[in-house]
Amino acid sequence: MVLSALSALLLTPWVGAQGGLTPVPGPGGGLAEIRLGQEVVAVRLGVNLVKPKWEGRWFGQLDDGGEVREATSEREVVIEGGTLRIAQALEATAEGLRLSYRLTPSVELPCEGVFITVGLPVGAVAGTGRWYAFDGARLREETFPAELPKPYHLYGGATDWLAWVLPSGQGIQFDLARSGFGVASLQDDRQFGTDQFELQLPVPETRTLAAGKEVAFELLIRPFTAEQAAKEVEDLKAREEAQKVRFESRQALRLPTPLPPFLQKGGTTEAGTARRYEGLEWTLDLEGTWDNPFDEREVEVSATFTAPSGRAVRVLGFWDVPYTREVVNDQERLTKAGDPMWRVRFTPSEVGEYAWKVTARDRSGTVESETARFTVEAGEKRGFVRRSPDTPYYLQYDNGQPYFAVGEDVCWGGGRQTLDYDLWFPALGAAGGNFARIWLVRWNMALEWNPADTFTRGKFYGAGLYSMDNAARLDYVLDLAEKSGVYCMLALGYHGELLDRESYFGEQCWVTSPYNQANGGPCAKPEDFWTNPEARRLYKQKLRYYVARYAHSPHVQSWEFWNEVVAPADWIAEMAAYLKSIDPYRHLVTTTYGYPEVWNLPDIDFTQTHMYGTGEQRHDGAPEIARLCREHTEQFGKPHFVGEFGIDWQKSDGDHDPQGHGINLHNGLWSSMASRGMGGAAIWYWDGYVHPKNLYHEFTALARFAGDILWNKLAFRIAEVSMPTVEVAPGTPWRDLTVQPPMGWGTATGTEFTVQPDGRIAGEGAYSSFLYSPAKPNERRPLSFRVNCPQGGQFVLHADTVSARAVVQVSLDGQPAWEKEFKAGPEGEGEYKTTKWFEQYNLWQSTFDQDYAIDLPPGEHTISLDNRDGDWITIATYTFKGCLDPRFAPELAVRGLCTDDLALLWLQNANHNWYNATHELAIPPIPPATFTLRGLRDGQYTLEWYDTSTGLKAREERVRCEGGELTIKTEPIAGDVACKVRR
Repeated sequence: MVLSALSALLLTPWVGAQGGLTPVPGPGGGLAEIRLGQEVVAVRLGVNLVKPKWEGRWFGQLDDGGEVREATSEREVVIEGGTLRIAQALEATAEGLRLSYRLTPSVELPCEGVFITVGLPVGAVAGTGRWYAFDGARLREETFPAELPKPYHLYGGATDWLAWVLPSGQGIQFDLARSGFGVASLQDDRQFGTDQFELQLPVPETRTLAAGKEVAFELLIRPFTAEQAAKEVEDLKAREEAQKVRFESRQALRLPTPLPPFLQKGGTTEAGTARRYEGLEWTLDLEGTWDNPFDEREVEVSATFTAPSGRAVRVLGFWDVPYTREVVNDQERLTKAGDPMWRVRFTPSEVGEYAWKVTARDRSGTVESETARFTVEAGEKRGFVRRSPDTPYYLQYDNGQPYFAVGEDVCWGGGRQTLDYDLWFPALGAAGGNFARIWLVRWNMALEWNPADTFTRGKFYGAGLYSMDNAARLDYVLDLAEKSGVYCMLALGYHGELLDRESYFGEQCWVTSPYNQANGGPCAKPEDFWTNPEARRLYKQKLRYYVARYAHSPHVQSWEFWNEVVAPADWIAEMAAYLKSIDPYRHLVTTTYGYPEVWNLPDIDFTQTHMYGTGEQRHDGAPEIARLCREHTEQFGKPHFVGEFGIDWQKSDGDHDPQGHGINLHNGLWSSMASRGMGGAAIWYWDGYVHPKNLYHEFTALARFAGDILWNKLAFRIAEVSMPTVEVAPGTPWRDLTVQPPMGWGTATGTEFTVQPDGRIAGEGAYSSFLYSPAKPNERRPLSFRVNCPQGGQFVLHADTVSARAVVQVSLDGQPAWEKEFKAGPEGEGEYKTTKWFEQYNLWQSTFDQDYAIDLPPGEHTISLDNRDGDWITIATYTFKGCLDPRFAPELAVRGLCTDDLALLWLQNANHNWYNATHELAIPPIPPATFTLRGLRDGQYTLEWYDTSTGLKAREERVRCEGGELTIKTEPIAGDVACKVRR
């Protein structure tokens, strides 16, 4: 190895606590090795720019040619589509090494992220070496596995520092908190045929690198030895002991006398006066005897509040441990700040004098306090979110003002945990957003999980004992939501908790569930969760704590039992009724997934769906979102909410829309509004898309437009409109019609459809993009279209993704006209463009992304499609060439709502979608068009036209409705416009 003078200098050891670190430069300027003394303690340290979904790299430092480069250097390298300037500096510190980077791309780069990766040879530590990770509260220490484990990820999550020690006692430590990383993952690369363990350090906020914008970061590295490890373990265990939560109490039952004054939530103690709809909190000096303060069989504390009207409200008290929150090295730190205590929280809904008293019970008996009083004044708060008594489809606040949800999923924080919400919620609220959905799961503010699980945040204790630090985090986030004007749907569980098989994202975690018998829980298998009496009791106990601690907050918009779990209807019915019985504020209740037996339950307040495409096959989510809102409100007579949506369930909208056009977000919001959704559809990709692309203005526009509508007072009907027409020259040939299947995964609700000359697809139900084979008899629904081609034409299907194999047959008028076998397989072995192996299903799924056509003679025809063998295939679009009367413009999608004297319309150029924008395809404006709106009372109306990019009014015109029909003429539409039709 030939080294430059500087590189040779870098081989001079720097003295650490137990010796010197020696860096050995490698190709591209990375470090081929780091030695401590004579021992190699790390290999292949370098920076990598990873493409979205780990599909290759823009740049890999250690793979940048064979030349050994200086570790301190600045250079420019060629990457796809441009160049990358990379400046690197390696310097000694008093403790070890500082490795600094500055990256500047010449073009915008969508990324999975920028990572520093570090390796460690398997042979050096497998079965013998130890690794350590500290997250600021908990130390993990384990032996490197001798054999490849499953899953191959050893560790992941928020991390202050991570270190490893070889059998010789020599090792290395990476100071992530002071370096600004915060998150780390450690994996076994034998999974990929490489004999090394690999540490991956993602650089924050690098999902997209802007052209010309520098990204700077550094990594601090120190020597680490077995002696240091032993001392760290000893010190941290002592710290953990000081922070340990002790749940049991052995005192005589006693209540405070007199009752203490309240604390205004988020404020200071005030003498006797509160305000309506503002939370109050009392801390009780209460003692008693119990082992588990959350188990009502052992102890229960409650308060009864008697309102000025005489109405009595019973509120559960809750056991709590106080924590202080501070920011250290841009990371959240919670520290236990006192002894356990009991609290009562209450939000008054009336003005005047309240009386209240406390009752406490343990195994020794029951005690009751004297009655105390306080006065409530009128305030400016709007109260809790309710279903409107005047319309079945919308919500309102207690004060009678409408609540129209505009916001997004903000389901969990990243490595900075609640510090991320400090960025997201104020930005959302400032943009006019008033809704967020949060998952309370093992890595984000869950109350309950198994302490042995490594993929968690917070301190867990098993079933029935709750994480007090996570409870404090949720307090903080809900207080922040209140300050930001955001109302939160709290999802109390997610699908992975009951999965015992490998799933696409690796979210299965039944193996570590506290309800699993293997971990001391009551259930032998996941399905026992629904029927086991102890599991049901434990779940109700957890509901009691959620209600006692958080139900006082009007900014809890709703409780959501599950994310994407098909729960038995009787379980949902039991838990919803129980939740309503203990929640004195009767918050809204929902779940996903649901079905008629669930949605028809009286204690389920609104229906909810999620909508995603697969890959690029769904060019626009607006039609499907519109269908979901329309069908659910019609079928169940309740509000409907699209609680998640995105271009692709596998990849972020940021991957499909690297330029940040935001068209899918935009169209989803407006389509939901115009189709009787109780709010704008909530996009899923908040952290890697909405925030880094600064797309909050999309929420602003819809919030402005919706802001003056009395949603809670109006019984909106789906607007009836004619197909828009445009002027064409006589003899213009019939045009082509391309349609996107309205459904994704699932069983189609219709199979026979007619393609009408005006472009409408008529028929009962909806058809799916999936064609299933006989191997899926419950989902299989062969499809047929009746068409008319006066001048002849073609039928074209765009084949997208094939799972394993599909045999597609197209018949014309009952006779086979075309058949093709589609086989998925390894890369390079088929006509598909991309392919992926799914270990959990033992099959390939390949994307063909190709058109296949059959000719249509002039006249009327029936086209039938079937998948005769294999698994499934998705069809992205169907095109009927020569089947559209040229006078009609179905590409102008008009969706809307109306009453007898008001209509809200959204007019969309259907070609204005994310797919065409991302691929820079032409989006021709729709020429001036004319359509008829039916169902209004006769009379004069004002058409108010709105710019949907701002939500501001652009122009007005006066028109007249006669015979229940109002003719509307549009200007050319390049993207979309909205209209309010007011009498």
